[in-house]
Amino acid sequence: MVKSVDQTHTYSFPWEKVTAVTWRKYPNPQCPQVLSVDVLDRRVNQDGTLWSKRLLTCTSPLPGFVSKLTGSSHVYVLEESVVDRNEKVMQVSAKNVSWGNVLEVAEECRYSAVAGDANATRFDQKCTYTVFSGFANYLENLCTQAFNKNAHKGRQVMQDMCTEMNV
Repeated sequence: MVKSVDQTHTYSFPWEKVTAVTWRKYPNPQCPQVLSVDVLDRRVNQDGTLWSKRLLTCTSPLPGFVSKLTGSSHVYVLEESVVDRNEKVMQVSAKNVSWGNVLEVAEECRYSAVAGDANATRFDQKCTYTVFSGFANYLENLCTQAFNKNAHKGRQVMQDMCTEMNV
């Protein structure tokens, strides 16, 4: 089964500040589910966009029996991002590379400058869950609850970091 969750938020900060904070968001004591972030590759493309690939190591927000099904209490997430400074758009795609036999989580995020307001950045996020087990409804509901909780925390972390950051 497949389930999606969407959200939109507007930060009251310039796009440059919000995207700079995005790189510093994890690890963070307010979001302990992300244990580490490793940069695997980063380059500036011929068109001037910055492309980056990172590996995030996370703890599972799901019950212990799911870890038994997957064989691990950690989830590894591959994240790819493209930053276009000219268009003032940052696209971030993330997908779990572990637990694929039970659950696939794909997340798409977009940070874009708000036309006519230099101090506003729009954030669009979509997360899609695909469950490959007999516990589909149960796991989808748990994933949705974890997403809503962590997305709220993540927005607050971004807000706090933007407020504290001097750019």
